[in-house]
Amino acid sequence: MSFISYLSMQIERFAFGINDILIYFIPFLDNIMDAIDIKLLKLLQHNAELTIQELSSEVHLSTTPCWKRINQLKNNGYINKTVALVNRKRVGKIGRA
Repeated sequence: MSFISYLSMQIERFAFGINDILIYFIPFLDNIMDAIDIKLLKLLQHNAELTIQELSSEVHLSTTPCWKRINQLKNNGYINKTVALVNRKRVGKIGRA
């Protein structure tokens, strides 16, 4: 067996293994978080009033993929809700709901 045929056989074997892995993980790709998702979560945790334009410039994406990622984070349960933190000293005592 020549070196070329051995090498092509190894490449085919490697490619087959990668395809199996990709096919196995495709249903779970929407639950995988990367560094951009984590940065978006940190930015939103610090200030949920940031616009999509501001967020997208911070994570170096255009606005549409940034918006899609935020919606995917919401749909997958990473973002539960958006709340307003009230300054009780400024407003006065607030009764319990």
